[in-house]
Amino acid sequence: RRPPRSTQSRSSAASDVYKRQIQTSSPYVQLPKSSVLTPEDDGTLEMFWFDAYEDPVAFPGTVFIYGKVLNKKTNNYESCCVQVKNIERQLFIFPKKRENSVGDQYYDLAEVSSELENTIRIKHGKVYKLKRRPCKKSYCFSLGADHCKDQECLQVSYAFNLPVLDVEPRGTKSFKYVLGTTHTALELLILERDLMGPEWVSIKNFEVVSKQNDKLSWCCLLYTSDAADDLLCVDLGGR
Repeated sequence: RRPPRSTQSRSSAASDVYKRQIQTSSPYVQLPKSSVLTPEDDGTLEMFWFDAYEDPVAFPGTVFIYGKVLNKKTNNYESCCVQVKNIERQLFIFPKKRENSVGDQYYDLAEVSSELENTIRIKHGKVYKLKRRPCKKSYCFSLGADHCKDQECLQVSYAFNLPVLDVEPRGTKSFKYVLGTTHTALELLILERDLMGPEWVSIKNFEVVSKQNDKLSWCCLLYTSDAADDLLCVDLGGR
């Protein structure tokens, strides 16, 4: 009768078995050749998405979209993750009506923009790099009847890696409401690209990420896209 193996040797053997299992089952070790997909004729990637996730601390301004893509070589659908980068915060600033004015005379957006810079400088100690442009928006919740119709406002965009701007309109002269201060990158992507739930999307200007170099997802395939505008909902006729 053989003597029992020591606890240390049993532990070492179990560790070796675990390592072999990891090496054979991990999707990060040698992707199969069938995982190299051929894009559509126009260079886009067609994906059926059904889930999305964001980590605002580790990856600010980035959303991970999960779904399935067709491998044309095997005619099978494989798991896929698309990392959508460079999503920006969006603020909508509505101007005030001028005091003692006749009719609907609002402050100019140039005045709104100037006061916004001063407010940021006072509250944050510096002025951040912001993108600004005029746009028209309507808002029907708790702001009164004037905002139920399209109204000109100032749209402000800036990176998610910057802090949330403290631009509360208390005491301001030219603007009254600031909307969008609490929106997340995931909310903005869903709203801007009209993602209505599990459906087909087309992705252009994407790049393939090697699994050996990037362990962001357990999916078989990983792609990146540098702009939310590269994502478009499509109708594939009930495929």
